[in-house]
Amino acid sequence: MSPGKRRKVRLTPMQGAVLRMLEEAGEENPPTVLNTLRAAHADQSNEEFAQAVRLALGGLYDLGFITLSRDEERPNQRWMPVPPEDIPRILSISQVVRWDDRGYWRWDDCQAGPYRASLALTEAGRWALSA
Repeated sequence: MSPGKRRKVRLTPMQGAVLRMLEEAGEENPPTVLNTLRAAHADQSNEEFAQAVRLALGGLYDLGFITLSRDEERPNQRWMPVPPEDIPRILSISQVVRWDDRGYWRWDDCQAGPYRASLALTEAGRWALSA
C-alpha cells in the first residue's frame, strides 16, 4: 500500500501501538517490542499478549507496513534483509523469544538462530499512521 493509493486502513489497537513505537524508535528487536508494549496490556496473560503481538506483526508485515532486517555481525554492523524462509519464524515471536524469570521477554538463544532480527517501519507504515 503506497501513499499514491490513498485508502484508509483500519488497524487493530495493537497494530497501531506497534507502528507508533517503531515510528519513535526507528527500529527495534522483537523482545524490546514485547517489553515496551507489555505494561499497557497488563490485564492479559503472557500467552494472550504474545498472541496479540504475533497477529499484529503478521498483519503489519503482510500490509507492507513493517520490514525485517538482520545484523550480519560484521565489524561495520550492516543490516541486511531477513531471508524469506526465516520471516515466519521471526514473526511467530514464540520461536525467537522467551519469558524469563525476571519478568522480561528475552531472545531465546537456542531458537533465535544465527542472527538477531529487527523490525522497522516502512514508508507505507508511516503513511498509515498519518492517514
